[in-house]
Amino acid sequence: MKMRIYALIQSWYGRRIVQNIQNIMKRGPPKWEVKVHEFKETLPVVIDDPEEYVPKDCPESDIILSLCENPSIIQLLPAIAKKTGAKAVIVAVDNPAWVPLGLQRQIEGELAQIGVASAFPKPLCSLTETGNQWIDEFARFFGKPKLAIKGKDVVEEVIVERGAPCGSAWFVAERLKGVKTADAEQTAGLLLHNYPCLASMQIDLLVGDTVLHLSGSIVKNAVREPITQKSES
Repeated sequence: MKMRIYALIQSWYGRRIVQNIQNIMKRGPPKWEVKVHEFKETLPVVIDDPEEYVPKDCPESDIILSLCENPSIIQLLPAIAKKTGAKAVIVAVDNPAWVPLGLQRQIEGELAQIGVASAFPKPLCSLTETGNQWIDEFARFFGKPKLAIKGKDVVEEVIVERGAPCGSAWFVAERLKGVKTADAEQTAGLLLHNYPCLASMQIDLLVGDTVLHLSGSIVKNAVREPITQKSES
């Protein structure tokens, strides 16, 4: 499926994700086009006129991928969606300070009013299918990691069927080879930290945990599930 992605970034966090997506596009089947806008200017805390700060060169897009760490930029998403013609928006929430719950609900409502679907995965590597064709197309390849693991007592090969957008799943998969399957889950958690995972270590009051810890649990589950299924079969 062809898809035009407009990625909004601010720093290395977003650049790393875009680079990983582009690398996988070269190696795999996605027929996607990715265009990027990097916000470098300082925006006011409250934006009265979003049009004043919307990028001038917005391309026509099917989906917007927001990888920004500034809540002010999140306020621009409905206006950017209108200008690009996007049908869906994915907003990375790897830090609760980036998208406070009140702001999320506001933007979800504004996007819904103009017929644009949205997803706010916390962390981004928790993304799964939502029923929207554009979000689901992205989530076929990037989101909650899904792994296939070969080997009984020792990991012989790890195949990434769906990887974390940041690239950590491929990093973990390459380094699990030769690890005892009994140790693979814990090793995967350590490898995620070494990558390193850039999710926040700040406690998210809504979930009672850090987003970094949530990311670690996600990758460990991705390793545990195929090993457990194999041992039970």
